[in-house]
Amino acid sequence: MDSHQLFDLITIMLGANDLKFRFSVSAYDIAESVSVLIRYVQQSAVGPDKKSPTLLLTAPPPLVRLSDCKERFQGGIERSQLFGRYFRKKLWV
Repeated sequence: MDSHQLFDLITIMLGANDLKFRFSVSAYDIAESVSVLIRYVQQSAVGPDKKSPTLLLTAPPPLVRLSDCKERFQGGIERSQLFGRYFRKKLWV
């Protein structure tokens, strides 16, 4: 971020790739990792007036029934349905 300042808005959205079975990461752990990125942005001075920029956090939509990739995303549908809950609970202070 420092090399590309100034930012008015930074958007963070995790994609479906975070739900791949090979990564073996829970929705809670993904939300915890997002909190690290959020704190980094909030503590930065890369926004207007050397303050932190506005931050938009977006939870990806829940996965739906998969056909071709179902082994790759085993358990992903259930975990994806938890994103919104964990993102709301954190409230990224």
